[in-house]
Amino acid sequence: MAQKKQRKKLWVQIISPPLFGEHMIGETNVYETEKAIGKVMTLNLMVLTSDPKHQNISITLKIDRVSGDRAHTMPIKYKLLASSLKRLVRRKRDRLDLSFAVKTKDGCTIRVKPMVITRNNARGSVLTTLRNLTLKYYMTEIPKLTYYAFFSQVLHRKIQLGLKDRLKKTYPVNISDVRHLELISGTPEAMKTEEPRRPEAKPVKKEEPKEAKKPEKAEEKPKEEPKAHKKAEKPEEEPKKEEPKPDKKVNKKVKKEEK
Repeated sequence: MAQKKQRKKLWVQIISPPLFGEHMIGETNVYETEKAIGKVMTLNLMVLTSDPKHQNISITLKIDRVSGDRAHTMPIKYKLLASSLKRLVRRKRDRLDLSFAVKTKDGCTIRVKPMVITRNNARGSVLTTLRNLTLKYYMTEIPKLTYYAFFSQVLHRKIQLGLKDRLKKTYPVNISDVRHLELISGTPEAMKTEEPRRPEAKPVKKEEPKEAKKPEKAEEKPKEEPKAHKKAEKPEEEPKKEEPKPDKKVNKKVKKEEK
């Protein structure tokens, strides 16, 4: 019997999304490079950003296209670790959790689960107001952004800080964050990398030679003579000559002789 030829698997490099610099983060082996599309991997966000502040976040990537021996990925899930959530919630504080689905500007449906932690215990009416403000904020801001733009703002905590500033006007808020973000359906638009614009060269105008004009001499004004001082100088006084003083002893003798 003829032996069947064994097919060798090919190694394909896994490339990070454009949000994280498009560098190699791993490898996978497949019989055909196209079969790598659809594979999913979960890793710590600190591996992609090299920032220790992101060690409490896990991110899930999915291979969406292959070019040669390079498999390009896209982020489909962002999640805070349960251990970090336990450290955030403490005594005498209230925690608000929301969950809703919303469409982005490019037609992707995503599931967002924001979280708000107050600084102190609040009444039920205050918590209801905070919950409604949070829902209204995300439902108005997300449809204005594409999927990648919203994902980038969540990574850099821009949208969370914007909500925190609004909620502070109603009640003191300690933490505002997104604990879960997931892509449900749709294909996001590719990120547009803007090339630096070169300044357009302006046409140089040829200047016609102008006739040299003789510089006009400015009229010289007569200089004003300094005013004479009205105060007359005082004549120098001659030093007084001191007259010799008569001796007292001689005067006494003269008086005695007259007597």
